[in-house]
Amino acid sequence: MNAQVQTSMCPDFPPGPWLLTLLAGERYALPVPWLREVLRGHPADPIPGGPPALLGVMHVRGEVLPVLDLRLPLALAPHDPGEAGTLVIVDVLHESFALRVDAVADVIKIAPDAIEPHHIGVHPAALCGFARTPQGLVQMIDPRALLPVAAGVAE
Repeated sequence: MNAQVQTSMCPDFPPGPWLLTLLAGERYALPVPWLREVLRGHPADPIPGGPPALLGVMHVRGEVLPVLDLRLPLALAPHDPGEAGTLVIVDVLHESFALRVDAVADVIKIAPDAIEPHHIGVHPAALCGFARTPQGLVQMIDPRALLPVAAGVAE
């Protein structure tokens, strides 16, 4: 298979650190400037008949936010919907939503030139690249790629 190399790795990301998260034993990072907060132990209120990526909704300081299972857009096995877990609140392009992760490990610095491209066609669209760090290989998540998922569950 001839895979094409993506020409832009995590384009137009704000400068700043990355939040290192764990999902299914793998490391994934989210850009901190687009994150509002991390909440632990807050279960989502389920929405019967909702899309598979929707774990439910939750109230955060008067705002109702969809809670997405980050495992599904990354082609991983889903979380148990009834489990309370670690939630990362994302604010990107005037939209807010929560992402369920297994754990938050650290805040790390990754230089933009240290991010290497994924090969087109061999990764989920939400992954824009990867970096080798002292913690190991980290895959970089572009929260903007999750907006269609969040919009689909918010309708």
